[in-house]
Amino acid sequence: MNYQQSYNYIFNEIGDEGLELLDLIADNKTDEGIMLIKNLTSCNDEDAKQLWEDLKDKYGTSETNPFILSNDVLEKNAVRNTLSPKCPTCSSTNLKKISVTSKAVNTAMFGIFGTKRHKTFHCNNCGYEW
Repeated sequence: MNYQQSYNYIFNEIGDEGLELLDLIADNKTDEGIMLIKNLTSCNDEDAKQLWEDLKDKYGTSETNPFILSNDVLEKNAVRNTLSPKCPTCSSTNLKKISVTSKAVNTAMFGIFGTKRHKTFHCNNCGYEW
């Protein structure tokens, strides 16, 4: 295929391979992307490189490439998971923050023997409080 035929195929007719190209663009894997374009269209190196640049221009941002957005979301979720508290007993993240009201009621009922006033979280999984 010449450049125009390859361009039309990539931008208008491509199927599941298009998702693979979007993923390669998101991961900035230029050589693999150019090879895939050459395999899909049988175009020459120069046309494949130009098509890759055209694809990057069109789909190289998180607004235009769902794989970039999903990678950002996955990274943010990974950071959240490392920062979120876990139960020291069972490692569950199914936690509830102990409210000020609950602490006050516990202290009013049990005085200095109340146990909740120095605790912050309650594990909904095993019931441990710390």
